[in-house]
Amino acid sequence: MKTLIKLIKNNPVWVLFFIITFVLAIKCAMFIHYTEYFPLNFIIEWKTYATYIGVCGLISSFVFIIRWKWWIIIVSVILDIWLVSNLIYWRSYNDLLSIYSLEAFGNMNTIWTSVFLFLQWKDIIYPILTLLLVLILIYNSLNLLQQKRNYILYLFFSIFFILCTLPQTRVKTKEYGTHIFSIKIMESWGMYYNYCRSFTPITYLFLQLKILLSESDLGKPMINESDLEPFIVKAKNSNIKNNFNLILVLFESLETWIINSEIDNQQITPNINKLFNSPHSLFADKVTDQTRSGKSIDGQFTVNTGLLPIYNGTICYRHQYNYYFSVANSLQGYKKQMMIVDDGQLWNQHTMTKSLGYDSLFYNNKSDYNMCLNISQNMPDVPYFLQVITLASHVPFKEFADSSDLILPKDMPLDMANYLRTVNYSDNALGLLFNNVNMDSTIIVITGDHIVLHKEKREQFKRYRDKYNLNVPVEKAFIPLIIYSPEIKERVIVKDTVYQMDIYTTLLHLLNREDYFWQGFGINLLDTTAIRKITPDDALRLSDAIIRNDYFRTIQK
Repeated sequence: MKTLIKLIKNNPVWVLFFIITFVLAIKCAMFIHYTEYFPLNFIIEWKTYATYIGVCGLISSFVFIIRWKWWIIIVSVILDIWLVSNLIYWRSYNDLLSIYSLEAFGNMNTIWTSVFLFLQWKDIIYPILTLLLVLILIYNSLNLLQQKRNYILYLFFSIFFILCTLPQTRVKTKEYGTHIFSIKIMESWGMYYNYCRSFTPITYLFLQLKILLSESDLGKPMINESDLEPFIVKAKNSNIKNNFNLILVLFESLETWIINSEIDNQQITPNINKLFNSPHSLFADKVTDQTRSGKSIDGQFTVNTGLLPIYNGTICYRHQYNYYFSVANSLQGYKKQMMIVDDGQLWNQHTMTKSLGYDSLFYNNKSDYNMCLNISQNMPDVPYFLQVITLASHVPFKEFADSSDLILPKDMPLDMANYLRTVNYSDNALGLLFNNVNMDSTIIVITGDHIVLHKEKREQFKRYRDKYNLNVPVEKAFIPLIIYSPEIKERVIVKDTVYQMDIYTTLLHLLNREDYFWQGFGINLLDTTAIRKITPDDALRLSDAIIRNDYFRTIQK
């Protein structure tokens, strides 16, 4: 012990270095722990922890290279802002911030009031650790200007960092080399979170800065026209049999388990259940969420176009002026309206309305109830296509929770109770609309835009499933698809796992637009013999190429 104390006293630079390194590493590790997507296991994932220490040591070494100890406080504060901002974004969108998130700054107008609702008491650990560093630096009388620049320290931890990181990179991919700041390396890791978790949030920040400065590295992917031939119809049939009205409801954060569920003999979605139980309905309970960083707008885009989102960024801010074949564009002679609750800035709906082929956008209805009431009192001339986008059940499920008449058990977790109440509120609002629809000439489609409950949240709800008789999934969540159509003569239950991109193709069939040029990458869910012609991964790759090249504009029919 005396030897250790003597060693510490004789090596103040090393002691300070390791304190700073471990404080930064703890911040990064706590971030991964807070998100709890893949909890870190020290024994199994020692290389990941070693990488964290290596990266943070590399950052800490600059204190001694430039010989200005307050450098690390600036870094620590910036890291706090970065980590807390990502925590808020993660809790809201189940995704990490990227440079493309800055393009969606207009979305903040609608969520500033709820930002602080995503902060948790445990987040205070970040400013506390920064304050601890400040106190240590104040207490430490070490004059760095009198110390020699320790290049050996810098080189040691640089080599340590590289040695710990390369094995992980090589295990994941060989075709892009081993440079962790490569944009292709990040894409090969599948998602931002996997990269961030393996190479630290600090490295992830630097990579986002590199993407910002050299986005041209991504280039524009090539399109092989033969890959698209199975999804294109070149011969047109002008004999269209029916002109059904269409109401497409994109229900915010609606998951399958909530459909047809009851608590104490109270239906959570009584109006949707009427369509669910109709003999003229189709129900798919395992629709895979195919959204990416755009979440709601990605779901809206896929349902409307049969394409999947782009790899990086959101379509509504990067490719909002493209030409898209869509459900709306296939319905010539229809009155086509998009109905939303917000002011039109959220997900750039002003522009996307036109890009997706709608005639007009009605917004600023203040609530789902007011929106549906306005629609029911001002139904457009037939034939019409109405896309209705609800918002009340957006996280954190608080603004309209008190507007529901559901009476729930007092011991139910508050976020679970509020989710059920906001879904019930939106369902009641939709009831106003459905009661004013001619069901003999109207197709009604209801689907969720994306899943909402993180795996950790589903784990928390697990012990309440049996108690409340709610089938909350634990491993994988799905969104529902309910289609009511007079053309469906016998109730159809789709038991297979399907995809959001299938909704577009199914709608074209119900609308008798099977001769429309673009049939989408999905399959017709009403055709029990349909064979999937493309994998979801290939559909994503081709969709990204089509969108980034504005390919449909060149072949617009």
